[in-house]
Amino acid sequence: SCSEPKGGRHPAGPVARILAQVFPGRGWHHGPSNRRARAETDAETQSMQTLLIDGHNLLYATRPAFAAELVDGHPGTAARAALVARLLHAFPPPGPPVLLYFDGHEASVERASGRVQVIYSGGEGQQRADGAMLRRLAELRAADRDTPVMVVTRDLKLARRARKRGAEVVSPGEFCAAWELLG
Repeated sequence: SCSEPKGGRHPAGPVARILAQVFPGRGWHHGPSNRRARAETDAETQSMQTLLIDGHNLLYATRPAFAAELVDGHPGTAARAALVARLLHAFPPPGPPVLLYFDGHEASVERASGRVQVIYSGGEGQQRADGAMLRRLAELRAADRDTPVMVVTRDLKLARRARKRGAEVVSPGEFCAAWELLG
């Protein structure tokens, strides 16, 4: 399972509230219990709400959960594939987009499902995925400033820049605990 965030705070409260706002209709929050109300809530998820995930950052932050897929203690292809598989299970279509970013020498986008996309940033140098995430956030804000966006990272610089652009930010530990992603 996910490790407890620094400071010992249990993430379910504030993170659950944020996730419920950004992704209504999930069963983990205290939402409607009857079928009709759930269907109405699920219809709300069709709006273009977006989740941006700092992939390698999440894999490093939750390394014990991916121990079998690590190569010399570092996430590689197998760990990325395992993360994608868990996201596909946690975020079945239909619903808001889930964009998983990784650094990569060649820019590419792979649509893993109707919701989950794997994006390799392309280019050279450090923090390429961070730049791609911030560019996408800027595009989303230019299209609709009110669209909720959540960024999953523990990178302090990326988190600060994402918040300046109006995104909610949660740590990988908080995110995976709230979504039972690694359980």
